[in-house]
Amino acid sequence: YSDEASGAQYAVKDLNLTTGRITNGVKGRIDLAAHILANQPKLDVQAKLRTALTFDLDKRFFQLGELNLQASGSAVANKFEARLDIPQLSLNQERITGQGIALNANLDAAFGKVAVVLAMPELTGDAEKFRLNGLALNVDVQQPEQSFKLKLSTPLTGNLKTRQFNLSDLVIALNASGDKLPGKSISSELKGSVQADIGRQSIQANLAGGLLQSQVKAKAAVNNFAAPAIRYDLELDQFDADLFIPKAPADATAKEKAVPVPEQPFDLSALKPLNIEGSVRIGALKAANVKVSQLRVDVKAKGGVVKVAPFTANLYQGSLASDIALNASNAQPQFSVNAKLSGVEIGPLLNDAAHMDFLNGKGNVALNVSTQGNLVSLLKRNLNGNLSVVLADGAVKGINLAKSVREFGKGGGDKAQAANKEEKTDFSEMKASFKISNGVAHNEDLALKSPFIRVGGKGDINLGADSLDYLVKATLAGTLEGQGGKDSVGGVTVPVRLSGPFTALQWKLEFGSMVSDAAKQKAAAVKQQAQAAAQKAKDEAKAKAQEQLKQGLKGLFR
Repeated sequence: YSDEASGAQYAVKDLNLTTGRITNGVKGRIDLAAHILANQPKLDVQAKLRTALTFDLDKRFFQLGELNLQASGSAVANKFEARLDIPQLSLNQERITGQGIALNANLDAAFGKVAVVLAMPELTGDAEKFRLNGLALNVDVQQPEQSFKLKLSTPLTGNLKTRQFNLSDLVIALNASGDKLPGKSISSELKGSVQADIGRQSIQANLAGGLLQSQVKAKAAVNNFAAPAIRYDLELDQFDADLFIPKAPADATAKEKAVPVPEQPFDLSALKPLNIEGSVRIGALKAANVKVSQLRVDVKAKGGVVKVAPFTANLYQGSLASDIALNASNAQPQFSVNAKLSGVEIGPLLNDAAHMDFLNGKGNVALNVSTQGNLVSLLKRNLNGNLSVVLADGAVKGINLAKSVREFGKGGGDKAQAANKEEKTDFSEMKASFKISNGVAHNEDLALKSPFIRVGGKGDINLGADSLDYLVKATLAGTLEGQGGKDSVGGVTVPVRLSGPFTALQWKLEFGSMVSDAAKQKAAAVKQQAQAAAQKAKDEAKAKAQEQLKQGLKGLFR
């Protein structure tokens, strides 16, 4: 058969059919063989069927026995072979029964070799209802670097008229092995049930058991297949997502690592048709090296608008309460985050999340920001909002202000030094608020206190460029004891500029500014003293004149 419009061609060659006697009440053999060819899709299949047919038209009885169907060849450039065995399949009146039905198939594809075994030990039913006792499916996938084995077993009941199906005692087991897998092997087993009502376009599933390295309880429902409405509830005791994130090859050369990779836009158009509502709760989670516990994430998504609220967790000895919104309905996706960290150890959090190690302390962080864009760099540059930080009992890493003043001398020119991870400036309290505009967080009110230092400051954190330019003014106490020694330069205000990329911050002690400020302060003090002396002389002269006038008036009236 040739379809000249589409160019499709189909052919059956080497067709052979051999039968025994076919008549009422007599068992007859049937042998059928054919070579099937097609080009859309491309097929080249050899098929053979052998069976014994028994029927009785008066009793409406039909039976196939010892059925064996074999097929082999290639389909869409993949080689395969399959075998179906049915020892007995009977239709008596309207009652169907089958015994020992088994399907074995092997596929040799580009991604690997697949072996499938499907067993249906017992089939009973009629034109409407059926039941499969002990349905079992085994799938074995072999790839060059890993292998997977999937086992599924369940009884299956169904109603063909109402198109309702029930997997009432479902067991799914997965085992995988390979050098790139966590621990070189993973195993999972889930038990539960699945109900499908195709007429009403509804599927519901309820599963529990071990999934990867976690214990999981999951409920899910899908309604309206044309525009699916998905509802879910997922609970895991713990999960380490980092185990499944691909790592850069260890043998990559420095040159390969240095080659910049063009930034690729992310596409969120798949979110537009989604209609999802559900909740995820995880007892302990590690993702992107950040560790949290008691995580709860509730999501609602419809029409390209995604709302995550609440988004709560315990992390780094504190807690997170936040809500997140994403609007993917526009050409440029829009994001907003409102979050509050309470009682959090900020140092380990910054280190794990951003590999930044310049600040320690425990306290609160409040964040309210929005941005838009389809590139990570755009999101950073378009960031706007507010940030406030209140920390206690911490340290700024990279410099010991007291020690630096003592070693660099009392005066002189500006001195710069790279951040030294062995040095730090302790504080008992630190407060700062930031106004974020177009990716730059500006601060005017830094206040840092300790028994020996009072620090104020202002400056910018350029999130788009991952850099910082900040001027700190540290006023030292009467002595420097407690910050690396004892000296007599206390009371001096030292300007210190912190600048550079996050990965290579540099501290610069601006002694020139310090001397200039000191001179200005001294001149101001001299001027103030002169003004005070002049005012005092003026006041004294005025008082003397008033006294003389008073004495003169007294003499006038004697």
